[in-house]
Amino acid sequence: MPRTEVHFTETSDAIGPLGAKSMSESPFNPVPPAFANALRDATGIRFTEAPFLRDQVWKAIHEHRRNGLGAG
Repeated sequence: MPRTEVHFTETSDAIGPLGAKSMSESPFNPVPPAFANALRDATGIRFTEAPFLRDQVWKAIHEHRRNGLGAG
């Protein structure tokens, strides 16, 4: 998995202790990029838009092969 960074910004929340917000409010989700990298490693094709639907993956693999780019 590639190196990732999480940046925090100062905020004030009237409900949280000392104005803190919970970590669950962070928009950080490494699953789609990790899955895209796994698809790239397995197929040789870079998928850039989630969700990665099986029909789209199948079509991309067959187009990749048809263009003579091999299986990976």
